[in-house]
Amino acid sequence: MYKRLKELVNTAQGFPCVSIIVPTKRSMPDKAYVQAHVLKQVKMMTEKLSNISHPQAGLVQKKLQDVVQYYDFTKIQDVLVFLAHANDAQGFASFGSCDEREVLGSVFALNEIYALLQEQVSYWVLILGKEDARLCRATNNMWHEIITPARDAQGNPVQGFPLQFLRPEDKTVESVGRGYLDAAYRDHHEVVFFELVERELHKLIEKDPLPVVLCASAKTGELMKRAANHRTHFVQHVVYDGISQRISDIVPLVWPQIEQHHRKERDQLMEELENARNTNRCAAGLQRVWEVMLDGRVKRLFVERGARVIGRVDPAHEHHLQPFGKEEIGVTDNLIDILIAAAIRHNGQIVVMPHGTLKAFDGVAALLRY
Repeated sequence: MYKRLKELVNTAQGFPCVSIIVPTKRSMPDKAYVQAHVLKQVKMMTEKLSNISHPQAGLVQKKLQDVVQYYDFTKIQDVLVFLAHANDAQGFASFGSCDEREVLGSVFALNEIYALLQEQVSYWVLILGKEDARLCRATNNMWHEIITPARDAQGNPVQGFPLQFLRPEDKTVESVGRGYLDAAYRDHHEVVFFELVERELHKLIEKDPLPVVLCASAKTGELMKRAANHRTHFVQHVVYDGISQRISDIVPLVWPQIEQHHRKERDQLMEELENARNTNRCAAGLQRVWEVMLDGRVKRLFVERGARVIGRVDPAHEHHLQPFGKEEIGVTDNLIDILIAAAIRHNGQIVVMPHGTLKAFDGVAALLRY
């Protein structure tokens, strides 16, 4: 989704840009209700567009109506987001919680959108059971794809997940006094199998490089890590008895740990910013961050969720931001959204922090490339 959003922002040509953010519920039984509510918000936005004098207003209306008309409303998570401007439009579902918003400006409601996207944690889960190896792709606590083998032209399955563990014929045969040799042989056979698992896993990680969670017993997990030979880094090892085959029984074991890992990563980013404070590697405050942003120096932009500073870029001086006392359609925007849009165009990373986190940095901060 980050790639699609970046493409959308990079093709935007200023006012009018439309953002519609609608909270939903995954458990809601009547998807038609959600669709009707979105259509109501679209109608209100098209009325706003009709009341402005702009040559592209009609085109934006059509783009917005088309993307909503053809959106698959069976794909609902926690929030639906629809974005449109004269060149393109997108609709997507997201995890997370937020308030309902409809924004008409020269940029999208990027602060809220990036906050939602950062609440989405996608990852692979490799499950090593007693008899097989399975792979799932998950986002938060929703495991939406169980990897199955690809098939050849004749419809026969080719190598891929799930992989069955073929035991050696003499695995259960132990000679008197040779127990340690039989155990070593079994371990070697398992390592060979895990090397096969790692090769198949790496093929998928190369195409979709997400964190990998290993779900296995303590011993099996250590053998798998050894077989991976550091090529695949497992962000978590969840101890799993290998007995249950139901995904619903495994999810509660995995998601709390990956959620904790995600929070830890966010804390590390904030710690890096704190360590750079009062050095030439850090910029603080809206105006200063804007200046270094235009110079292409921002590596990582930090903003607070829900932050709003109404204003515009000075028409006579691009490096100067002008805060306004009130909002005026077609003239002012949320300067935080303008800053995020600039960071996207300059290939900077955006980090949205909880409200009040950046008080010591005047609400906005950036780590610099140089």
